[in-house]
Amino acid sequence: MVRDVINVNLGEEGEECNNNFFNPTDEQMNTIIHSLNTLNQVEILNILGSFNISTDYDTIKKKTELIQYLIYSFKQGMFSERLFNELRSQAFNPDIDSTDGFFFSFGADTLNITKEGLETFLKGWNAVKDDKGIEFLELNNQSATLLVTKHTDKFIFDQESMFSIKYNDEKRAKVQVYFDKSIVYVQTTNTVIYHAIKTIIKEFLQELLNIEKLYITPPKMSKNLSLTFNDDFTGAKKENSVHPNTIKLLDILLELDAPSSSFSGFECVNITLDHEDTINRKDAKSKIVSQNYGGGDLLKNKVVKDLILSNRIIYDIEFKIEYNHVDNEGYIRKQLVTVGMINDRKSFLRIFIKNSDYNIRNVIKNAYSELTSVFISNYGQSQLRNEDNIKKLLGLS
Repeated sequence: MVRDVINVNLGEEGEECNNNFFNPTDEQMNTIIHSLNTLNQVEILNILGSFNISTDYDTIKKKTELIQYLIYSFKQGMFSERLFNELRSQAFNPDIDSTDGFFFSFGADTLNITKEGLETFLKGWNAVKDDKGIEFLELNNQSATLLVTKHTDKFIFDQESMFSIKYNDEKRAKVQVYFDKSIVYVQTTNTVIYHAIKTIIKEFLQELLNIEKLYITPPKMSKNLSLTFNDDFTGAKKENSVHPNTIKLLDILLELDAPSSSFSGFECVNITLDHEDTINRKDAKSKIVSQNYGGGDLLKNKVVKDLILSNRIIYDIEFKIEYNHVDNEGYIRKQLVTVGMINDRKSFLRIFIKNSDYNIRNVIKNAYSELTSVFISNYGQSQLRNEDNIKKLLGLS
């Protein structure tokens, strides 16, 4: 029997699996089956574990066996609707809660945005938009959180009925618009979704701000140091300097290791710089991997320093850093996270965490939230916060 191989523990989230009887409809059962086939076995087991549901690994070894038992259990009313919603969400809307996202900026002097004004505008805007929608979630200190959706009608041909079936292809992402900083964050792992949502946000901002043509650009990453260097990097020379884009990126990275930050132990493990003779071409990059240089923090490696000092631009960077947080029992814990940044100067700046352990999902989500907060806070500063440390890092002081 199923109950011999699936143990539904009582307590916490698992408590609902017995107390809240859920009898799925045919449509819900189809969605459950689709969800289970979309997710891999590890993802399914991690979701079950978050609901205190364990399985007999000696009896259920294959994914097909696991799916078979879960379908039977749902039909018998053994699981809650909350488990159904979680399986569906993880299978078909993983980006809504992802630790990945894209930043872009818009060229406009914005007015003071109010909650009432924004809600009123969106009510009228949504009423005349058939293929898109924006749901207002909150407004906090001129930062609006929105849920943006793009609808596209698509068709498939059903061989059994010999008729075409129309379905709605939905692209959706959570968006934060920082009106006071003229920058937008789109939370998604998918570049196709990002570009679709960016187009909607551009249209939304043009109409909200009453601008005929709104310019969308990557985040404006440009700051200058007070020094330039000669060919052997020991004296001043105007013709050879650190690129302003790299200076700003270094300022943000060093901010993560500041005493006021929740992070510590920064270590760059991979870095990609543009080619010296093709600065603006994405297809001409030179990648430096830490293993090739004996490991350790690449930003402290002389080869990398020399490249940075010769006006090269950091295209992407991967680093490990410790996230210091307080656990449920009040103890301070350190969680090592691997972070990536892609500095695409033609389209976006992307920040993501590579950790995928479902068991520490909430910790990773909190770490990612603080990462993006550090970026936004630093981005809005007119002056470099870490100029002395940048000079020290590059051996200039």
